Amino acid sequence: CPMASSVESLATTIASTAPLHLLREPQLAAQLANRWSERHRSWHGPGHLLSMLKRFEVESDEEEREILILAALYHDAIYDPRRSDNEEASAALLLNHAIDPSHPVVSRTAELITATRWTELPNDALTWKFWEADCHPLGDDISVSDRLEYERAIFREYQWAPWPMYRAKRAEFLREWAMRFPQHRHGAEVCLELLSGLSPRIAVYPGSFNPFHRGH
Repeated sequence: CPMASSVESLATTIASTAPLHLLREPQLAAQLANRWSERHRSWHGPGHLLSMLKRFEVESDEEEREILILAALYHDAIYDPRRSDNEEASAALLLNHAIDPSHPVVSRTAELITATRWTELPNDALTWKFWEADCHPLGDDISVSDRLEYERAIFREYQWAPWPMYRAKRAEFLREWAMRFPQHRHGAEVCLELLSGLSPRIAVYPGSFNPFHRGH
């Protein structure tokens, strides 16, 4: 089964990259791979995770590398676009999986995961590094084609929402993001232009809409 094979491959990558000595059991790598491979994920899936792991595994400082990799593995471990507490739930999952939740690397990682609601500018260098990786699609060094695929992927995760409401709420999010993070103003503006050209290709189901996840 191709799906099972890809999950196994992701589990192998996680096991070879994660600081497993901080977690209760090595088998948690497989559990994380299954979570990241859930069917409702389009953007917040294996591709996003693997790109972050590749970026962080070359960090020279061992403690920072462990924090960044652990944060990458867990920051979207729980992801449901209908929920408002994904970040807090993901941080709690890490603390539950850790041998020692009070370990400096684990506690700092949990703080970093909670910060990925991105309601304000990062206030330290480590958080900046994670913000730049997590929110890379809204940066300046992205091709239009990659940015379009990002917008389409976010849209696919909200197929349950009425299209007119999705478009309005997504536009509102992008405008707020541009104001909050001037570094991403250009990227957000391009995404707004791309959003105006998107149209649903399949039926969406009626229901209330609230962009719970901050949608980076």
